[in-house]
Amino acid sequence: MVLSTYALCGVANISTVGMMIGGLSNMVPSQHKVITKIAFQAMIVGNAVAILGACIAGMRQDTIREYIAS
Repeated sequence: MVLSTYALCGVANISTVGMMIGGLSNMVPSQHKVITKIAFQAMIVGNAVAILGACIAGMRQDTIREYIAS
């Protein structure tokens, strides 16, 4: 349960990428291709960070349970 909560709370999703591309492309229309490339790379990195956070939370979960039980 804790792992899925951390993994799902990441901000790297398709709608966020769409908003970023739309907003930045309106400000700098000549750089649309560069913005699109960077936005999808940012989504991949954001997902990796969310998964890493879920892994760390999973490792700490047993320690927290032991602390609460004592």
